[in-house]
Amino acid sequence: MSYRCKHYDIKELVTPQMYSDWGDRCWTLFDDRLLRLIDTLRDQLGSCTINDWSWGGKFKNSGLRDQHFYGSTDKYLASRSQHKYGRAVDMKFKQVSAQAARKYIIEHQALLGDIKFVECGPLKQGQEMNWVHIDVRNELQLCCWSPSEGVIDQAEVVRRHL
Repeated sequence: MSYRCKHYDIKELVTPQMYSDWGDRCWTLFDDRLLRLIDTLRDQLGSCTINDWSWGGKFKNSGLRDQHFYGSTDKYLASRSQHKYGRAVDMKFKQVSAQAARKYIIEHQALLGDIKFVECGPLKQGQEMNWVHIDVRNELQLCCWSPSEGVIDQAEVVRRHL
């Protein structure tokens, strides 16, 4: 049997279309390192939303993404996003800010050994990033990356509250 999160229902991790097509079999589409990691982060940082479409919310693409998100099969195939491989999620914590969550992740990497990538601000328009993108890609160490600045040193992310 595949790993199933203790804190998240599968509907919180996939799109409505994917759930309609696959139901609970969607669990098998995820890297179990990611599922264990999001459970650990939930234990450490408190309540968190990934997708909330199943109870009338607006988020449906913060977990696993399929070709519908990209608009075409060609764009889907061209994407290198870890979201399409079941290795990434965008988390919105309720009790801590995205900046505080990223700081926690950087400072507690040893506890969160499978985390290898954290996206941080600023965004291309200079806006603050109010969610936490994490993934478990095949890297040696944790990489922090900004859409507007590229790779950013971990100490800079903490110092600048990105």
